Amino acid sequence: MTIAVKFILLDLTEIEFYDDEALDAELIPVTDLEYQDNDNELPVMEQRGDVWYQLKIKFRETYSTTKAKLQQLLDEHQKMYCYYCYQADAGEYKTVFLLPDTNEFQFFNGDPEAIIEHEFTFLETI
Repeated sequence: MTIAVKFILLDLTEIEFYDDEALDAELIPVTDLEYQDNDNELPVMEQRGDVWYQLKIKFRETYSTTKAKLQQLLDEHQKMYCYYCYQADAGEYKTVFLLPDTNEFQFFNGDPEAIIEHEFTFLETI
């Protein structure tokens, strides 16, 4: 098993998710945009301020320990360090905090056991 995503909490607790637990990590640039539409000219879009990042990670409850690891993230109310592409570059990380808008999805596909996935959204902080 290969580590896909790794979190380090402020108390130095490490939480590791394997590649079959962390399905997708998407880093989304976010900025403040101002849009002006004018009948006589082309529309103007202007970026103001710095670019910061939102990180969306989709997790699957693959193992019996996965839910406990996800709960650790939910219980953490401080910033944490997220190594979001640990397989490709173990040194690449963002300092983030978890936004409260997490989603849970259940897929039954005719099986008695549901496949449960969660999507967590993190926001970059300094």
